[in-house]
Amino acid sequence: MNETLHLIFKRSSCRDFDPTPLSHEDLKVIAKAGVAAPSGMNAQPWHIGVITDADIITELEVEGLANLKKTDIAGYTRIQLRGGTLFYHAPVIAVIWVRDSYKSGAELLDCGIVTQNIALAAQSLGIASCICGFANYAFVGERTAELTTKCRVPEGYRFGMSVLLGRADTAGTAHEPDEEKITFVG
Repeated sequence: MNETLHLIFKRSSCRDFDPTPLSHEDLKVIAKAGVAAPSGMNAQPWHIGVITDADIITELEVEGLANLKKTDIAGYTRIQLRGGTLFYHAPVIAVIWVRDSYKSGAELLDCGIVTQNIALAAQSLGIASCICGFANYAFVGERTAELTTKCRVPEGYRFGMSVLLGRADTAGTAHEPDEEKITFVG
């Protein structure tokens, strides 16, 4: 098996991060891998924000949990059953912001490709990741404008997806691919 396939089959979602910071060099390579993603008509409707400020991450988590509890009690309960933290003590959140001017949904497909590039680049460097859609709850409440400013979101962009990054405190196990979900035609 080649190295790329090995990374894909080995990757798992980390929900127990060691809070030790990651190097700026590693984060730069991971972000660059993200923006190397292909997009429809090469529109590149994204911007990656790499958040390492522990105080901002804490603010995002507190706001996100409060908004999640107000609007999605099932999601909130699931997070509580997993330890009550939205970001699992990750020292880094890579947020993929998408351009507001794209409303077709295609920007979210492109965002997904960026997300996967970030997760696989991290895996290749021995850095754990967790793709985290719940981070959007930090940007839907009364503090949206304030937190958007703190996170330096470019004008005309909104939340697309996020990837938590850090060293795993507990090693995860990749799920077994379900080959029953594959159909060959022809």
